[in-house]
Amino acid sequence: MEQAKKVIIDVAHIKSRDGNSLRITLPKKVAEKLELTSEDNVVVFTMDEGRICIEKLKQI
Repeated sequence: MEQAKKVIIDVAHIKSRDGNSLRITLPKKVAEKLELTSEDNVVVFTMDEGRICIEKLKQI
């Protein structure tokens, strides 16, 4: 089975910090595709069939 080609939307740099996290700046093109705005101040990371997904946290 042939795999579809991946399309690069943008790239980001990773900055190392002390502690348990790394800082990655989300490019505007990616934020637009995810329909994120500056008011969406929390995102969640989930696993789906081996892929990491980024979604905005929705209040119930």
